[in-house]
Amino acid sequence: MKSVVLYIQKICLTGLFMFAIAGTLSAKNDPGAYEDQCYVHLDKSFYVTGEVVWFKLYLPPLLKDKPTTIRAFVFDSNKNPVRDFFLQSEGKTYVHGYYPIPFNAPSGVWSLVFTGQNEAYQSVTKLAEIPLPIYNDLEPAQIEKTDLHVPVQGVSNPVTEAGALQVSIRLPKNKFGTREEIRPEITVKDAAGNPVSANLSVSVTDLVMTGPEVLEPNNFRRGETHDLLIFDNLNAGLFYPGFYLNDDGAPVQANIIGVWSNLENRMFFTKSDEKGRFFMKMPDFEGEKPVQFLAYNDTSNI
Repeated sequence: MKSVVLYIQKICLTGLFMFAIAGTLSAKNDPGAYEDQCYVHLDKSFYVTGEVVWFKLYLPPLLKDKPTTIRAFVFDSNKNPVRDFFLQSEGKTYVHGYYPIPFNAPSGVWSLVFTGQNEAYQSVTKLAEIPLPIYNDLEPAQIEKTDLHVPVQGVSNPVTEAGALQVSIRLPKNKFGTREEIRPEITVKDAAGNPVSANLSVSVTDLVMTGPEVLEPNNFRRGETHDLLIFDNLNAGLFYPGFYLNDDGAPVQANIIGVWSNLENRMFFTKSDEKGRFFMKMPDFEGEKPVQFLAYNDTSNI
């Protein structure tokens, strides 16, 4: 049994949505399955500028005890990249984090995308994507429902299968006041009714502010379905994909591409393929750092 503390800002509540995964489950609860997928869970259905988006990405059980690096991207409603950052699983079957929404962010449906990287094949694999409906209450323009409409994903809810977990939640009472602390009791059991340890995430949905007639509460999404070998080959560490092109935009294949980092005071090397693609592996660090790519002639661009 686990206790989760929630703070509710409106008297009129709401719906609780919870998702749990036990670390010992096999892919899709079927030992013979050859495919699996990730799940992403947000703490809310929509956000106002200045708020913080809290998220949790559940990874396939195959990645238990296998350190994996996930790269997250935030895109605005015009699909322009706003921010990206790395998350390390440290051998767990999930990663979690947050994104503070700028106060000047325009209203619209933004998106949060998670990717993994395969160094051997020099490829990036999209793992999951979830919409971020954002409303800027400082904008003078009125936002219509159609501007923030998020289509309901047909399989957005987790599917209960044979051998799945039994999850129950109990609230101490039926009504709560503004800013009142809520301590729900959450119990997770296996198919036989035995208590199990599980990863939990809880979201709160205000049914007055959301719902089919206002905004669908899409704060849970299934990720992309991939072969288990794709997940098994995801790498740990920081990898940066790029392209090596000349001034005419043609790809350049190079056996050595040098990168200088002042932070480590050393050179790093990689190479590009016939399409000009390269992956640069860098040591772990926090924050930002400048690097300098060293091209072979003045007609090359990296």
